[in-house]
Amino acid sequence: MSNTNARWRWIALLAVFAMIVAACSSDTTDDTTDAGDDTETTTTTEAPATTAADDGGDTGTEGFTYNIAIFSDPQTTNPWDALDTNNDVWTNYVLNGSTSLYGYQGPTYSLVPALAADPSPPAVTADGDQWSVTVNLADDRTWSDGEAMDANDVVFTFDTVKKYDGLGGNFPSQWPLAREDDPATEEDESSLGVVSVEALDDFTVKITFNFDAGLAMWPFQPGTGAVFPEHFWGPIVDANDTFEGLYATEGIDAPQAGGYSVAEVDV
Repeated sequence: MSNTNARWRWIALLAVFAMIVAACSSDTTDDTTDAGDDTETTTTTEAPATTAADDGGDTGTEGFTYNIAIFSDPQTTNPWDALDTNNDVWTNYVLNGSTSLYGYQGPTYSLVPALAADPSPPAVTADGDQWSVTVNLADDRTWSDGEAMDANDVVFTFDTVKKYDGLGGNFPSQWPLAREDDPATEEDESSLGVVSVEALDDFTVKITFNFDAGLAMWPFQPGTGAVFPEHFWGPIVDANDTFEGLYATEGIDAPQAGGYSVAEVDV
């Protein structure tokens, strides 16, 4: 009896595996699926596919359609807006318009390099009457349009957050601004955070704090904070004195990061 049960368990496992393989190899997906009161909204993306070269030797890349279904209509296509006023979790799951120095790797959520070349985040050290950390960046990272991801993008992102007085949503926890107290007021406006971000060269960035930043600040705030492409968003930021103009910009055509680029949103 035990041998029979064991045989049937193996047959059941093989059947489940075959179903999974068949589902993963399917060429089409439905755009919407009933889920009680929720509707799955499909986001169509372009992802790289490795194909054999004509000569049968080297391999190249070719785009293909990749559909992602989410349980909420995307609130925006602008990645800045998604992290702030429209910071719906489903929208942020599919937008791919920013990168970071470090990212989280499951299931332990340990930090791994994204833009950074340093395998582990460097330590904060005393720097005059302030504290700073210098991060080396990888020199082989590019945005979806082929432009290099570099230290200038990190500087631009922080300077943009500072220009718009810190922004809101997720930005204060990613790029917290150091603030001094105004002696002319009774209220204490001071806060601990980032004083400045400098590009020592194209692939070396220095982040300066107004205190000896521990783990709560570094690396878990600016170390994992969003970084946006300066060559695309820079002129838009320059043309807008307030963040509303930046957030109103369509983000589909912006350079993106990661394994896919959002090409179309079907609501």
